[in-house]
Amino acid sequence: MHILNQHVLIYQMIYKMYLKSNLRSDSSLARADNFQVLKEQFSQTVQLPVIPAKVFVLKHVFEEVSTLGDDEEKNSDWYDHFGYNWSITVFKTDNHLSMYIAEESRKLGGELKTELIGRNADNTEKKLTVTLPVVRELPFKTFGCTQMLDWDKLGEYTIKDRLYTRHKTKRRF
Repeated sequence: MHILNQHVLIYQMIYKMYLKSNLRSDSSLARADNFQVLKEQFSQTVQLPVIPAKVFVLKHVFEEVSTLGDDEEKNSDWYDHFGYNWSITVFKTDNHLSMYIAEESRKLGGELKTELIGRNADNTEKKLTVTLPVVRELPFKTFGCTQMLDWDKLGEYTIKDRLYTRHKTKRRF
């Protein structure tokens, strides 16, 4: 929530409490004191921390994906975003397409939205989207989906045996 919206909500709540306290008190001085006390209490307890985040999109096209054998993988080059190196990997395992994203320093944290982009018969875009929370404290080197897509359905998301991938990453620092 935007910080300005937070302040508006806080003052609306303070004002409502102020109106309630006015019904119980006859003195205007007591009402003013009540308002100040309520304002101080709310400013101490409702302030939410703002966590900075960088959002960017990684894209990669994997060639000849249908030729992958069991437990065989294809990797993208390493991409530099915000001083961190990223790589995307797809592989076939247990008759499924698996996809992972790796960050070289292994300090990945935030949210990862992975999309496979294909075409429908009417040439409109067809997407398969998976959104994952990425917890920095977990001891994983990569994050992604083990069974993102049934291998038999791979043809629905490839165009001329090319798999178009898009990864929207919200990176918390």
